[in-house]
Amino acid sequence: MNSLSNIVRQRSAPGVLVVDAAGRMLFANERALDLLATLRGPEDGTEALPESIRDLCLQVLRGGNDATNLWPLDMTCPGLSPEVLPACSLRALPLGTPGSSEPPTHVMVLMERIVEKHLIDLEKARITFQLSKREADVLNLVGLGSTNKKIAEVLCISEHTVKDHIKSIMKKLGAGSRGEVVATLR
Repeated sequence: MNSLSNIVRQRSAPGVLVVDAAGRMLFANERALDLLATLRGPEDGTEALPESIRDLCLQVLRGGNDATNLWPLDMTCPGLSPEVLPACSLRALPLGTPGSSEPPTHVMVLMERIVEKHLIDLEKARITFQLSKREADVLNLVGLGSTNKKIAEVLCISEHTVKDHIKSIMKKLGAGSRGEVVATLR
């Protein structure tokens, strides 16, 4: 199993943008420029900030100067098929004077490419590890990154039951964590 430090080392640094209240990009690191190049449509200029990012920045600026205000937006770049362009996750934070009642003046946008999740061969897992149908259903949702709460909603069972199924799956696979379960089956 990977240690936390190994997992962190495998992640790439996010793209970082700083945008002013007028929607102008004031700063972009190299990773952000690479991601922006893939987000721009063929009709956009080389300096154009995609409309979805400008809209996100305006939404954050209207939200105020609360440092705990996190605005997630998962987007799949409009007009481009998923085969051509993987999805990006954008997180934006207002930047302003700490403790000030003045509205924020800038927005910092963190951009990350969403890594495609690999599907688990459920039938093979069921046979190999003698999983029940319900355990396979839970396993599928775990492999897709679903939380216990989401799994419970989707399968119409309690979170406690989800936890019991996950414990059973971990025992059958000899795994010590959800991550180890998924890694075992990939």
